[in-house]
Amino acid sequence: MNYIRRTISAHLACPQKSLIGKFVMRKMAKRNDYLERCAVECACLSPTDTVLEIGFGHGLGLKYAAQKVKEGRVYGIDISELALYDAEELLHEEIAANKVTLYHTPVNNIPLNSESISMAFSCNSFYFWPSIPTACAEIHRVLKPGGQLLTVQNIDNILARKKRGGFERANVDFVAYMKTLEEVGFEDVKIEYLNDQLTSKPYQCIRAIASS
Repeated sequence: MNYIRRTISAHLACPQKSLIGKFVMRKMAKRNDYLERCAVECACLSPTDTVLEIGFGHGLGLKYAAQKVKEGRVYGIDISELALYDAEELLHEEIAANKVTLYHTPVNNIPLNSESISMAFSCNSFYFWPSIPTACAEIHRVLKPGGQLLTVQNIDNILARKKRGGFERANVDFVAYMKTLEEVGFEDVKIEYLNDQLTSKPYQCIRAIASS
């Protein structure tokens, strides 16, 4: 049982090209669908925004963002090759139209210019980052002054899974995460407790604004 939990935990952090990895990816896509949609809704994107998703997974959030950003660009980063493969398949039209660009890279090494992004978001992701302070600082670097970072999740579900032993590789400390955001230069860091308008499912959005 411990081996199974460790294996699933590893795939939750970085799904691999295997039967278990593909199974985990399908489950994540189904579970995160409403969170990805809600993140884009919370972002209130304009047609000219330049958007970044950290940990795009199956690519659903990028798909929703691309529908809102008609004249801007949408970027996504993920460390999973399986995620990259699935997202490329889902977003092949947007990629061909040069509207969406995907990068296979960790969050501490974002291949974008400083102050080039107006909105960044992540869903069920930050607690898997190897170094949260380094990642937060890197995200702050690429955001324009006044740009926003949205971190969306269902905290109750995450804490319940951690209690069951499913998040062995996760650093699930939301208060420490918000404090780190402030320490690297984000302002007006706050958490919003919301409900999805379509499903009534609860979720939380940690909102932070990049300082100048």
